[in-house]
Parts: sequence; structure tokens; C-alpha cells
Amino acid sequence: EALLAGGRPNTIEREAEAGIAWLIEAVEAGRHRESWPIGFYFAKLWYYEKLYPQIFTVSALGQACRLLLGADAEVPPSRLSLAHPTNATAR
Repeated sequence: EALLAGGRPNTIEREAEAGIAWLIEAVEAGRHRESWPIGFYFAKLWYYEKLYPQIFTVSALGQACRLLLGADAEVPPSRLSLAHPTNATAR
């Protein structure tokens, strides 16, 4: 998410794309729900531990969609492998 926030400079584009690919694969495999230690501060917030993986995953994928497809672009479900089923039937 941090790499994507700065736009698309060529120096980090490859790394950001690799991170997005890893994240999509992790979501499809169900690994995005696993809690991982990310720092001392977050370890003290144990009561949110199960939410962090989901929050950060959605945030990073949302940032990737906005960057790659444009902030105002409407994304047809067929373009995203993780499209919500209700969105796919509504179009």
C-alpha cells in the first residue's frame, strides 16, 4: 500500500506489481486472514488482531485498483478475479 500511495514511478512499479500479485494470491488461497506480527505497538492491540489482516488487505487492493484503473473508473466484475458475486449479477 505504501508503494502505491506515491503514484507509479518506474523505480517501484515492479515491486508494487509483485506485491499486488502476492496479495491477490494470498487472498485467493485464504491466507490473508492470518495474523502476522507487524510491530510492537500493534502487539498491544490484541483485541483487533483478527481485523488487521482484512483491513490492510482491502486497503492495499483498493489502492491498487484506484491506481491501475483510475480513481473514477467503474470496474466490470470480469476484470477483477475477486469481484463480489452480487456485483457480477447486477451488471
